Amino acid sequence: MSDSSSSSPSSVRTLVVVDEMILRAAIERRLMQEGHTAASVGGVREAVDLLQSELFDVVLCDLHMSAGDGTELLMWLGSYRPSIPVLVICEAMAPGMGNSYESGGSVRIVEKPIDLDKLVRMVEECGLREGFYGNDIEIELFDYVQMIALTGRDKSIIISTKVGVGRLWFEHGDISHVQFGEIRGENAFYALLGMEQGTFRETLFRPPPTRSVVRPSMHLLMEAARRKDEGLLGLSPEEVKRIEKEKIEREKAKKAAKKAAKEAAKLAAAAAAAAAEQPPAPRASAAAPARVGGAAPARAHGSAPARAHGSAPARAHGSAEPRRVRHGSPQLPDGR
Repeated sequence: MSDSSSSSPSSVRTLVVVDEMILRAAIERRLMQEGHTAASVGGVREAVDLLQSELFDVVLCDLHMSAGDGTELLMWLGSYRPSIPVLVICEAMAPGMGNSYESGGSVRIVEKPIDLDKLVRMVEECGLREGFYGNDIEIELFDYVQMIALTGRDKSIIISTKVGVGRLWFEHGDISHVQFGEIRGENAFYALLGMEQGTFRETLFRPPPTRSVVRPSMHLLMEAARRKDEGLLGLSPEEVKRIEKEKIEREKAKKAAKKAAKEAAKLAAAAAAAAAEQPPAPRASAAAPARVGGAAPARAHGSAPARAHGSAPARAHGSAEPRRVRHGSPQLPDGR
């Protein structure tokens, strides 16, 4: 292993993983001439050991080496250092392989024979890898999505669950494509978040095969939080539609009942106001009932009957008292 440690603040630190000693030395020397820093190794195992102990901005890897397959290093980088751009050296590419990598992402192809000037430009295009990086940090998928949305990075992750494997792509911080089994797009994202258990890991970024998500990541996160609160997260789209339809119908019925109660209250208030505006009914006299049921009956059952059974009836059957005739006294013709 060789290490050219002289560097400037703008120099790109590159790890060269090539088993051909002459080619490895030529690449390292040319990068130094351009003011960059380089370290070189001849195998995958040495490269992994160096990546675990030092920071690099770019990795230049030969795909076919005698001391290990370059694809092994690519897989390790995808799992543990996915943010490091990789330049892959290969002699012949399979049909379509070049197009899949030329569209961008963390992996780019360098064909043999190598043009050193072009190689230096590609290293400089990758640039410095700014920021702090850590590994083996446990974080919830929900929080990870929020973090990527805030940083605006391009990422690709593989999510493993007990029912299957999903893939998620970020472009400029927003989710651009999600697939989980046969599900695609936003519904696939909600299905993944609804899984009770699982793991995820970053992979080397390559553009997604298609774009199935158009709304920003923050919108998806808020919708996922709403569904979780309402017990909808992880349900199928059909179940979500059915439950939400039932909820809407219940809300409509509740509003209708509330409206009917308000109308009934208004009618009752109007009736009470109308009754309050009517004049009071006239009251009966207090003296007349007193005489009818009071003194007059007392008199009828009191002295008047006593008189009726006494001398008063005798007078009632005649206009005057009967004349008294004195025995022995002659009566006058005129009755005197």
